[in-house]
Amino acid sequence: MKKSSYIILTILFSLLLFSCAKNAMVEKFYGYVKDQEGNLVTERDLKADYYFVFYGASWCPYCKEMKDEITDFYNTYKKKNNFIVVFAGCKKDKSNDDLTGYLKEENYPFYYVDFDHRDECGLFNLDAYASCEKFFIPGFILFDKTGKVLSNSNGPLKADYQPNRPLEYFKKKLQK
Repeated sequence: MKKSSYIILTILFSLLLFSCAKNAMVEKFYGYVKDQEGNLVTERDLKADYYFVFYGASWCPYCKEMKDEITDFYNTYKKKNNFIVVFAGCKKDKSNDDLTGYLKEENYPFYYVDFDHRDECGLFNLDAYASCEKFFIPGFILFDKTGKVLSNSNGPLKADYQPNRPLEYFKKKLQK
């Protein structure tokens, strides 16, 4: 075989490996995340560069106060950027109706983590992601596609809580 054939085979093999590389967040969410109609979201539809996990509840007045900021952020940045928002609800939720009711009430177009699989998905193991025991709502955790936490709304102390910190982090990242 000629040297050029080896080079071509090496390039093709590298491309194949690169295209088959797994997105850690797709693996985390696949089979657990549903769309607004309650259908499981496909693996292809879960692929993104960034993932915002959104924690909130219909009974939370601060969540309602932040609605316009969240909606404006989503509408402004979603068109040109490859990110997904997955709604996780809050620990007090008792069913998917709690999750979907809030999304519909606020007219959010986000996916949500199926209530029966939240533990399997690990999104309420917050000390692993947010370095805190209690996660205040509304709140976000921003992940990249490798599963690395880039920013979160909480911190070790209540005084560290800034609900829009991940949104601001994302905006600044885009400006670089």
